[in-house]
Amino acid sequence: MSTLDDIRREVDRGLRGVRTAFRGVMRGITRTTQVQRARFGGLAGEELADAEVMQHFGFSSAIPEGADVIVVPVGGRTAQSVVIASELGSVRIQLGAAGETVIYSQWGDRVHLRQDRSILIQAASQVNVQAPLATFSGNVQVAGNVQIAGNLSVTGTSTGTGAATFSGGVTGAGVTLQAHVHSGVQPGGGNTGGPT
Repeated sequence: MSTLDDIRREVDRGLRGVRTAFRGVMRGITRTTQVQRARFGGLAGEELADAEVMQHFGFSSAIPEGADVIVVPVGGRTAQSVVIASELGSVRIQLGAAGETVIYSQWGDRVHLRQDRSILIQAASQVNVQAPLATFSGNVQVAGNVQIAGNLSVTGTSTGTGAATFSGGVTGAGVTLQAHVHSGVQPGGGNTGGPT
């Protein structure tokens, strides 16, 4: 037997004690630690707990139970396992084209960057923007009602159809609707002068 065969045999024996990446199924997650910790079952039947869940910076998700995960045992040691990827196929959003991206929850809410260069934001309850200023550089269309709790300032022409109801004062071109007077008042069928 050659020295090369001896080396191969020793390498094979050494590698048998090193575990490679494997699949698992999520059983639960601890979200309150600085790095989330996962409990999952390996496909070989073992139950593992306290594995770190590594995610890309700026993105964080609490992997739901039943999701498939890919686990890397750092240094080949199961006790040093790290979850590096997850998928829950039953709720995954089917994308329409290569290159599209979607952020979604298991309840169906989503932000979808689509091939036609549009972005779809879909939420079952509400979308809440918390910022001191929101700026839109193009037109804004609203299909439902608009409620404004603060003041409304318009630069440009305002047009509309339907009735307008105001409970406070209305002023146009410096003349108040509630307290203005007219000049040239005449009895009978004559017209008054303009408001003053």
